[in-house]
Amino acid sequence: MRLTIRKQPVVKSIVYAILCLCLLLFSTSFFPALGLTQGAPCLLVAAVSALALFEGVRYASFFGLIFGVTESFMLGHSTLLFPLFYVAFALCCAWMFENFFLKNFVSWFGYTLGGIVIYQGLTLFAPVSDWNITAADLFFYTALPSLILSVVFSLPLHPIFAKIKKKTD
Repeated sequence: MRLTIRKQPVVKSIVYAILCLCLLLFSTSFFPALGLTQGAPCLLVAAVSALALFEGVRYASFFGLIFGVTESFMLGHSTLLFPLFYVAFALCCAWMFENFFLKNFVSWFGYTLGGIVIYQGLTLFAPVSDWNITAADLFFYTALPSLILSVVFSLPLHPIFAKIKKKTD
C-alpha cells in the first residue's frame, strides 16, 4: 500500500512517535520493573542517532527535545540538561553524518556508543553531588550495567528504523 505525498510525513511522524514512546516506556518502566539489574537501558540516544541517520536533523532534534523532556519528567532528572543533551547530540550526529562519514551501521553504532557514554556520564553527577554514594560505586553498580544494556538493546534499533524509513518513503 502506497501513501499519498500529503499523508507520508504525518504517518512517518506518528510511527516514529509511537516507537520512541515505546522505547521510553521500556527503558523507564518495564525493564526496571523486572528487577534484573539496578541499571536500565537508555534507548533514546540510539533512537535520536537513528533519526539523524535516516531522517535528518529536523526529525532527530524535534524528537530528541520532546522525548528528552518526557524522559526528564519521568525519571526526575534536570528538565534542562537532558533535553539540551538530546538536541545537541542530534545536531552533532546529523552534521557528522552529512560531512564526515558514510551513512552506515558502523558510523551509527559509533555515534550511538559515544552518546550512551556521554549520557551515562551525565547521570553520574546528581547522585554523587548529593553525597549519597561514591562515584566508583555508582559507576560499577548502576552506570556500567546501564551502559552495557543500552548497547545491547540499541543494536536492533538500526534495522527497525531502516525498515520504517523504507516503508514510509
